[in-house]
Amino acid sequence: MGKNSRSIVWKPTTDETSKKLAGSCEVTALKLSAGSGAAAVAIYDGVDSDDAIPNNLRWFLDASTTDNDAQSFDGIVFLKGVFAVCEQGINFNPVVCMAASDYTV
Repeated sequence: MGKNSRSIVWKPTTDETSKKLAGSCEVTALKLSAGSGAAAVAIYDGVDSDDAIPNNLRWFLDASTTDNDAQSFDGIVFLKGVFAVCEQGINFNPVVCMAASDYTV
């Protein structure tokens, strides 16, 4: 049985500084770029802002105008879902890209 793979692109804005990017899944790649300054995004195993707590933090991305933060993985399991919070650089055109596949026990 094959896994369904998908890619997600999110452009945080001043009106949307956090977002649930996916449900339960296995993340295989994450990337953050910032067009005109530095940006930082925290990635949590969660469904909403109530889950954005240190115990649920799974990855942290930071980028500048000269360096993207791009990571690939064998797979990081998110049981609740993937919830992202742009913690810095919302006015610098950040873009989060994620590749994920279904997770089954």
